[in-house]
Amino acid sequence: MCTRKMAVLSMVLFVCFIHHASAQEAKQTTFTGRVVDAQGQPIAGANVKLYDEEYIQRTFSYDVANVIEVTSNADGEFSFSQKTDSDDYPYGYIVVEKEGLALDCAQWYMREDKKFEFKLDRVEKLVGTVVDENGEPVSEAHVSILILIVGKEEDRHNLSTNVTPKI
Repeated sequence: MCTRKMAVLSMVLFVCFIHHASAQEAKQTTFTGRVVDAQGQPIAGANVKLYDEEYIQRTFSYDVANVIEVTSNADGEFSFSQKTDSDDYPYGYIVVEKEGLALDCAQWYMREDKKFEFKLDRVEKLVGTVVDENGEPVSEAHVSILILIVGKEEDRHNLSTNVTPKI
């Protein structure tokens, strides 16, 4: 009788293990995009990067875990595929740049396929002076952007501190 109970218990544990293992399988999702200029014309050769953010539990912070880089084709199109486990932090950032144009960006919930159009417009300069506590200019100061927000209110995209470009 004890052997029979052990066999049933073993079978139940095996089924639970199989169910848990299949639930933990990575899911592949795809981000498809198109890069255009202000007039809607495709931009070939744009640099497109996927920054895969990782949540670090012990420090309650985020870090860039993976960077994938591609270039837009003649039609301005590109694509990323990513496998995400159910335990992974599911967000990534896409940053699109082309020399002489302002960048654009998007956030991707990497558990769902997404299609997005990036519009690169003319560059506008951001100028200022870094000063010390006495109001004196600091030469060769390194400046970075804490959070970057791109676009108008109804079509706003943002970047976190881990992936904003260094100036």
